[in-house]
Amino acid sequence: MKILIVEDEKLLADLYALRKRLASKQKIPAYLVFSDATLREMVQKKPFSTDELLNITGVGEKKAAKLMIAYKTKEKLREATPEQLASVAGVNADVAQELWELIRSM
Repeated sequence: MKILIVEDEKLLADLYALRKRLASKQKIPAYLVFSDATLREMVQKKPFSTDELLNITGVGEKKAAKLMIAYKTKEKLREATPEQLASVAGVNADVAQELWELIRSM
């Protein structure tokens, strides 16, 4: 097993947490979302495109497409200002600020 640097360990932990949330939402075992080996390969290769994701063992076209949509949505949200979030989400400035801080921390 390859030794991970601190940043990679955090990324792997984040991927495990995401997998757990996705599995819980779908009411399926976590390994059906992605295997441990798939998550480790994602950390090692750090894919940023659909083609790169498709080269990860255990990622097919359907999963790659879903992941890229989620990634692009997250990036768009990270670019938004608190004021834009307030307008889009229909919330007050305080709630929008909290949302903005949460999104920026992800």
